[in-house]
Amino acid sequence: MRNTKNKMMKKIDRAVEGNRNHLHSNILQIPVETGLIGFAVYLAWMVLALRDAIRFMRRTRAGPLVEATPAVALLLALVALLANGLVEYNFSDAEIVLIYGLVMGAAAAGCLHLTAPSGTSTARSASPSAGT
Repeated sequence: MRNTKNKMMKKIDRAVEGNRNHLHSNILQIPVETGLIGFAVYLAWMVLALRDAIRFMRRTRAGPLVEATPAVALLLALVALLANGLVEYNFSDAEIVLIYGLVMGAAAAGCLHLTAPSGTSTARSASPSAGT
């Protein structure tokens, strides 16, 4: 697969080194690997993640600092990951992908938790007596 990526990159620019297996930018590498549809999915994924992080931060701003701090930290972590992705293809590192998943999941969960009406749970009931 390494050779295939290099051939694809050489179609774009013949000056690509022979041992280069990725471009140093998510914005460049993802369309090369997945095409325009994959790139559109990537952009939608990142926009939705940012939206969740911003909503989580906005909804915790009015509360005590101890509630707002995790939301601000998640937003800043996501912005840092996206900024790093401008100059490095960071989806090739399993550790970075894990951090993306944790940050995006926590932001989405925080956003969902704060939008649920008070006194209700967003999780489905898993009790065995639910069907009887």
